[in-house]
Amino acid sequence: MMMEGQCSRCKIVVVGDTQCGKTALLHVFAKDSYPENYVPTVFENYTASFEIDKHRIELNMWDTSGSSYYDNVRPLAYPDCDAVLICFDISRPETLDSIPKKWQVEAQEYCPSAKLVLVGCKLDMRTDVSTLRELSKQRLIPVTHEQVSEFYLLTSSLLLFLSLWYCFADLSVTNCVKQMQKELKKKGLEFFVWTISVFTFTKKTLFFFFFFSVIF
Repeated sequence: MMMEGQCSRCKIVVVGDTQCGKTALLHVFAKDSYPENYVPTVFENYTASFEIDKHRIELNMWDTSGSSYYDNVRPLAYPDCDAVLICFDISRPETLDSIPKKWQVEAQEYCPSAKLVLVGCKLDMRTDVSTLRELSKQRLIPVTHEQVSEFYLLTSSLLLFLSLWYCFADLSVTNCVKQMQKELKKKGLEFFVWTISVFTFTKKTLFFFFFFSVIF
């Protein structure tokens, strides 16, 4: 348990297929703005900080390239990380398929003690007419909640400019949840709560408003 006034630092590495929304996720989280132009990432660092019950939390977030060209370079980001955010594009089902084949394996190899968090980006594309039309030509649909029910899921439309204050620091999940609720209320968002466990699949914590998230 941290003493009042102490600072807890947390390193988070973000991985996933190319153009699945990793950079946009971090840009919105750290800067409250959406990047209008796509620029391929090799390595990029973002920082964010906030307080939970007078305890300061500092996040150091590493954005990485999803290109196989950088498979030998990306592992340099993993040492000492506390959590790995594995991103996929809700409008591209193949990006979800990459998770057990590549990203989960890689994360568990290079940082076996880190928490793994599955993040579904581009929730707004779930109802986009042109996206649905293109997927239907391949007899596909956007990724569903059921398809990822065994994972820790957070799906969001970054165009909503949400600042989701999330931490994997030396604080209880309960305190993190309370802080999330406070931040969301400031945004005027409605939500409800329930919970899910990753190992036992019993209920633990889920948030839903304009995005859907599950905490294992």
